[in-house]
Amino acid sequence: MQEPVTVAVMPKALANPYFESCRQGAEEAAGLLNARLLWDGPKSSHLSSKQEGFVEGWISARVNAIAVSAEDALAISPSLRRAREAGVSVLAWDSDCAPDARSFFVMPATLEGIGKALVHAAGRILFGEGQVAVIAASASSQNQSVALKHIETNLAQDYPGVKLVATKFCDDDQETARLLAKDLLLRQPDVKVLLTTCAPAVPGAAQAVKEAGRRDVRVVGMSSPGTCREFIREGIVDSVVLWNTVDLGFLTVFAAHALATGALKQGDVCLRAGRLGTVVVQDDQVRLGRPYIFNASNMDTVKF
Repeated sequence: MQEPVTVAVMPKALANPYFESCRQGAEEAAGLLNARLLWDGPKSSHLSSKQEGFVEGWISARVNAIAVSAEDALAISPSLRRAREAGVSVLAWDSDCAPDARSFFVMPATLEGIGKALVHAAGRILFGEGQVAVIAASASSQNQSVALKHIETNLAQDYPGVKLVATKFCDDDQETARLLAKDLLLRQPDVKVLLTTCAPAVPGAAQAVKEAGRRDVRVVGMSSPGTCREFIREGIVDSVVLWNTVDLGFLTVFAAHALATGALKQGDVCLRAGRLGTVVVQDDQVRLGRPYIFNASNMDTVKF
């Protein structure tokens, strides 16, 4: 009997509700594929330098495939290159690494689309005029850097009257985001919208707004509806932009398994991924789809 394919999947941080939701889909896919799933990584983004150690361990364990959400694209890429040299199939998901360190990137949604959705929400709240500040994850995270560039570009193109006055980094930590937002509200009293580009920053920033009693400030960001539900009900969080995180974990394991078994290869234009049907493969990207906008009208339609 043939041994099951071993797929090792690493989130940026284990202690993050966003990635816990992804894990549900990863486990579902592994069960359907009869694959062995290894889900491990740093406990928090403060320990992102530990990502390389997990990769080296998986190389020694001779896993079939590795999928990594890179906290620091430059730091993790040498280890991923060594994994490929050792015959391990490698892809990135959620946050990319260097292109030559993996075969494919499982993209949850285009960062251009996400940036446009966040900017559109801010422009609508401010009626096209006012100040915003951004709280992002980390300056070294590839997907965060690209998302920030799209936010800046879309603001300039679509809402020239909306000014970005500050960008802060919370290292994917909710309490750090709360403290940063608290400081921003004191130092930049004219800021009326806080844009956040990582899951823990939304409830962190919202808590700061609530504590400050700033009923004139709204939070918009990338996060799961579940972690922001009460703040959405209270009107502090206007909306959150995301994708189906369970589906992202599901697709990541399907793509990693397909890569390891030869069902996914360079030049393919699509991939059959179980209940997700046929997903688009464009160049070296396996695409989940468009972002969703969750607000008070639809936040209870999902559990994550």
